[in-house]
Amino acid sequence: MRYQVKCTDANGVTHYGIYLNRSSIFNKEEYKGVPKGTSIMSDAILPVQWTAQESAIIDLPCEFDGEYDKYVEADYKKAQAVSDKLKGIAVGKLFSIGVADGCAVYIVTKVNKNTCDVEWRGYGGSDRYIDHHYGWGRKGVAKSDIQRYVGMADFWKELKATA
Repeated sequence: MRYQVKCTDANGVTHYGIYLNRSSIFNKEEYKGVPKGTSIMSDAILPVQWTAQESAIIDLPCEFDGEYDKYVEADYKKAQAVSDKLKGIAVGKLFSIGVADGCAVYIVTKVNKNTCDVEWRGYGGSDRYIDHHYGWGRKGVAKSDIQRYVGMADFWKELKATA
């Protein structure tokens, strides 16, 4: 069964993602108009989808610390390094929300006077959890709603620094 995949586009750029099964009951609507021989992938990091020729898709083994996990982890470390330099609600700040037995990870993408925009990131593990309220991302979220999550992220960062 296909799950974690990669493919190289016409420009030589390798993309990692999750294969969306054409025959799945959940994906039937998404596949309307997508030609046979082409599949949809959900990006490994960003809340976007893209298509690829079936012949270009390479299946990756689902293994801890495998190629897919290393790709996601490297991107996460870069984003976390940026986030760690920020205090409070700021563009680039990462925060997580507990979901089931894992977490959904979000990043602040825009900050206004009283609101901010947040977007999902694929850093929460292979379950790729999303929060029921923020979904793949949300615009115009009250900053006070995000402050509790960002405050926890800042607290844990400070706690680790003192340990």
